[in-house]
Amino acid sequence: MIEKDTQSDPNRAGDMASDLIFQDEVDLVLGGSTPATTNPVADLCEWNGVPCISAAAPWQPWYFGRGGITGETSFTFTNHFFWGAEDLMAMYIGLWNGLETNRVGGALWPNDPDGIAFSDGSLGFPPAQQAAGFIVVDPGRYINLKDAFSIEINAFMAAGVEIVTGVMLPPDLATFMAQAKQMGFAPTFVTVAKAALTPKGIASFPDALGENLSGEVYWEPQYPFRSSLTGETTTALAGAQWRADGAGGFRLVYTFNATAPEIATDGTLRPEVW
Repeated sequence: MIEKDTQSDPNRAGDMASDLIFQDEVDLVLGGSTPATTNPVADLCEWNGVPCISAAAPWQPWYFGRGGITGETSFTFTNHFFWGAEDLMAMYIGLWNGLETNRVGGALWPNDPDGIAFSDGSLGFPPAQQAAGFIVVDPGRYINLKDAFSIEINAFMAAGVEIVTGVMLPPDLATFMAQAKQMGFAPTFVTVAKAALTPKGIASFPDALGENLSGEVYWEPQYPFRSSLTGETTTALAGAQWRADGAGGFRLVYTFNATAPEIATDGTLRPEVW
């Protein structure tokens, strides 16, 4: 196994994939964690005929972000396994139905593959929210790592928003939460994808701004599965590292590492699957 760190930079991800393909001459490329890595890596592999398996990014940003058209586009060398926005939305709606609200939701969607896919009027969050009886207040796409969310917060307050959702980078979530507190905006729910994945990340927010946030966690040691290669349980895989991270420390790497190597091994042993 040859490891490369993309640093969540799409340009660097492409460069690292190029190195793996042309310098290291790998047989298979694995890539994971957000479209910033999965998409450029998958594109480069597809163009050069190198098998690629990616994970840890919802399928919509991976597929549509690469120019996919439902019912028309398929990829030959690139494969992706992960849940989609529809699974996330079902979980979020179930969560929101647990408390009394006015069912008015504000949206924070960035102008990146995640935000564009999640905000799609046909396959994204808005139609699912509306079908479940929620009103959606969408101020529009924003640029990542912005300095202020006052426009969005004012729009939410004017519309009586009690639920905020989105797919955000951790620094943007911290900025939004700090400014919401300053402006007196206190929604019942702030439920965001991506930005609230790790206990350490939330603990780093100042002034206890991470309290009452909600979001998805898609791997934990109690999952009832075993490795098809070694028989190892999820609890054994987590092991001491999970406990050392503290507070049930969530390690995103487990989501990918627990499954992808087994698929990769199967694929290299059975080349006919490609």
